[in-house]
Amino acid sequence: MLFIKSVNMLVKDKQEIIATHKDMVKTVFDTSSLENEQLKLEEELNIVADKVNNCINENARKLQDQDEYEKKYTSLVNRFNTVESRLKEVKAAIVNKQARHDEVEYFIEDLKKQDLLTAFDENVWLSMVDYLCVHKDGKVEFTFLDGSVIKIGG
Repeated sequence: MLFIKSVNMLVKDKQEIIATHKDMVKTVFDTSSLENEQLKLEEELNIVADKVNNCINENARKLQDQDEYEKKYTSLVNRFNTVESRLKEVKAAIVNKQARHDEVEYFIEDLKKQDLLTAFDENVWLSMVDYLCVHKDGKVEFTFLDGSVIKIGG
């Protein structure tokens, strides 16, 4: 019964939610700055990889102080690992934002089609609800896939 009530409250506000969603998508799910950072990191990774290879090749070709070589080599490898680690983080952030964007888009499409509920509908539950939280005082919070929260009871 609480689920039906929460969905119906959401459906009553669906025009406002859909309008807000259009504005939100432009900023919340924008990955352009992450994509720019990804390109810069990939370029830097290639440059550092070339420097590591050049360092190794130079050491193989000519006699040099091995302590100095080790310092230079270790410094370059550490830089490579740092850049590579950040690149993985950025790629994961892009994938996460895109996945969340898709999830919210599906939610909005389902919301557009959704009429008031009169009975529990498992498909509506699966396509719209992210999670719910039951509080000690009996209040129930339904958090929907778009981030909307509806509190009922108490």
